[in-house]
Amino acid sequence: VPEFFSKQHRQTDILRMVKDHDPHCILRGMRDQYRENPDGVGRLLDVAHELRLLELVLADSFFPLVLDFATLATGRQFLNLPLWLNRRLLEAGLPLYIATLGFLVRKLCVIATMANKAQDPDAQQLLQSALHCAAGAEAELGVPTCPTCSVAAVADDVILVFIRVLRSHSYMASTRVAKPILDALGRVVNLLLPGVFQQMEHDRTEMLTQPSYVQFADQVFAQYIGGKCTINDVVARISKTLLSRHNTQR
Repeated sequence: VPEFFSKQHRQTDILRMVKDHDPHCILRGMRDQYRENPDGVGRLLDVAHELRLLELVLADSFFPLVLDFATLATGRQFLNLPLWLNRRLLEAGLPLYIATLGFLVRKLCVIATMANKAQDPDAQQLLQSALHCAAGAEAELGVPTCPTCSVAAVADDVILVFIRVLRSHSYMASTRVAKPILDALGRVVNLLLPGVFQQMEHDRTEMLTQPSYVQFADQVFAQYIGGKCTINDVVARISKTLLSRHNTQR
């Protein structure tokens, strides 16, 4: 299948016939092609869009391809990134959370190279530390990995969206495997993208001033993700807490 991912019209027709027979065959071919050449992800996105397979790819468990797809699709306005990422984190949990952190670290390595900062001793040390943390966590959780990601540029605001969503899932951010990577990621962002880091710190300040029931809601959702309660339990417990606080304030 990867042999047919060219821009020739006839090739697309062949892929369309394959997709009608077995769409997952196209998906497997995209995984293989991405492993071989991550920089060809733009063409893979074109094919997925033409064949209406974007949703299938974005629901896959090969996270390196999925996250590169999501980034490019966001830039082309095919995807609402925060909505999609929040939903997928609720479905896939900590493995996707760690994969997203690793993906961001590798993208920041690309940004450092493009900005001629990769040889800076401070940048090099921070990036190596972040990569080491991410690789260790990915190996521990058995997260699918790819040695490199594409060199496609990522806008600062897209990186900020990723980080905001990751931070909002505080019950995963505080885990033993995730927290060191998130901390290392923050240091790299501070060095390479100071404007993004300033906005991150502003977000952190606002989060600290929010009512404590936000943390309570996170804890309840964590129990739901862990299979310890149903979604109806989540709604009932959060509603009861909010109502209690409202009556107390009155």
